[in-house]
Amino acid sequence: DVLRLYANDSPILVFRAGAADAGGATAKATGAGRETAVIAISEIAKGQQSGFTTQRLEVIRDSSSFTNLWRSHSEGFSPAPEQPVVDFDQNMVIATFFGEQRTGGHSIAITGVAELAESIVVNVKETLPGAGCMLTMAVSKPYHVVTIPKSSKPATFVTTVERANCP
Repeated sequence: DVLRLYANDSPILVFRAGAADAGGATAKATGAGRETAVIAISEIAKGQQSGFTTQRLEVIRDSSSFTNLWRSHSEGFSPAPEQPVVDFDQNMVIATFFGEQRTGGHSIAITGVAELAESIVVNVKETLPGAGCMLTMAVSKPYHVVTIPKSSKPATFVTTVERANCP
């Protein structure tokens, strides 16, 4: 399997499934002539309800910023979900929030992170309900939060949108 990522109609990354070494974190991909390392991600939170009503893509590198983000994410919940523990000496947080959707059937996922020489590329997949999908008639606010090894490089988000296939 091959996953190609494009920016401005130009290929920036090509991932080949099964390219990971025994550790799984240093698979190689090619990006317009650049070598890329696939970065291991660890999920710390994922769900359908968040305090954020608008879409957000966040890179958090310190505990104070994470506490503020988590407080806003947890707003309106009683009891508030417990903030995950993150070692910011070793890791950083990547968080995606889809914003308020009028029905269920929406999701957001960080599907991979790659490191180029000058930046980090975060791949995000937004899934929308397809024709014929059975939907809950409740507001949803999907989110996904992961950690990756700490880096000072800037992050670029590449978002793919797809429609779910429903019978």
